[in-house]
Amino acid sequence: MTTNDTWTCNLCLLSVLPFNLNSDTLSSAVDNITMDSNVCKSFLSEDLLRKHMLPNALVIPSEHLLNNQDIDPDINFYNTISKGACCKSCYIDADEFNNFFKPADKHSANVIQINCRSITKNFTALKTFLSTLPISPTVIAVSKTWLNISTEDTVNLLGYNYYSISRSGKRGGGVGIYLHKNFNCSLITEWSVLKDSTECVFIEVFSVKGPNVIVGSVYRPSGSNVADFNYEFASLLSAIKRGKRKLTIIAGDYNLDLLSLTVMKLLVNFLIVFCHILSSL
Repeated sequence: MTTNDTWTCNLCLLSVLPFNLNSDTLSSAVDNITMDSNVCKSFLSEDLLRKHMLPNALVIPSEHLLNNQDIDPDINFYNTISKGACCKSCYIDADEFNNFFKPADKHSANVIQINCRSITKNFTALKTFLSTLPISPTVIAVSKTWLNISTEDTVNLLGYNYYSISRSGKRGGGVGIYLHKNFNCSLITEWSVLKDSTECVFIEVFSVKGPNVIVGSVYRPSGSNVADFNYEFASLLSAIKRGKRKLTIIAGDYNLDLLSLTVMKLLVNFLIVFCHILSSL
């Protein structure tokens, strides 16, 4: 903002604020993006990067992310990027939310992921929210439940079975999955883990007419090592890929800012792993 509180565009700000990072390694955030574009190319071709909707700045060094005048956080940059891409991931408001559900389609499955930040504290709010939906979701994945083994059975939802992994000995974290009682499943214990960089719970939902469905709730604690998370997540996806071919649904709370400059290389690695492995499932 200027002194008279008028709006100043990002391009103008860049001309006066170089956003210097570590002067020993990078002269500016723009150099960071250019460097990481070369890292990307060492993993995947330009065509594959574009297919997986990575920003142009990561593919063409001259098209720097910070110099793209079409970027405006007020209209959600990644809404534009995802148009025509293999993955649709758009921001929506409360009025648009119910359009995701198809009450007329009895065969549809609906999955919601909710960051609870203490499910005990917000349990009434969760039930109130669910009561406003036109249908009952098939799966409700939750993160940051802040439960422990002794409190896991205090947050049962009518009409659902609850499967969870909770921390022991320290506060915070925790993940869970509510599965509608119309479906049966089993907990996949080898994929349900609590680590410093990754917390996840997975179930296998049994299908009568088709292949079973794998459903997971994955959480990366904020502040944890992104490189460690990428390694753990890649190992998890590889294990899923090695199994019998099944539909896999992963609801994630990754705590990763896709527009962050300081960890751009790690974010690129995350996107490559996620898109490349899941596209082959």
